[in-house]
Amino acid sequence: MKAAAVVACLAAAACAAPALWKNPDLDPGRWPLDRAECRSRAQAKAEGEYIRDQDIGQPDQWQEAMARYDAGKRVLALYAHCMTAKGYTRAGGED
Repeated sequence: MKAAAVVACLAAAACAAPALWKNPDLDPGRWPLDRAECRSRAQAKAEGEYIRDQDIGQPDQWQEAMARYDAGKRVLALYAHCMTAKGYTRAGGED
């Protein structure tokens, strides 16, 4: 049950108002592929970290809510790192 909630939370975080990324050295058709790859990697890594951290103990409601929030922020940070590693720069929008 918790894992399903985490997946939904992380997916929502990764889809929320993504920043615009540009890489003038690449064909614009490459953008959707790189975006999908970075999004998938970020979600998988953040979900694994969240589940690992939840196995440490039984958090109360507040701790669990904060852990989900942190996991969502982690998805965005991992996504940005992946896009930067692929040579993209942030061109605007929100994370």
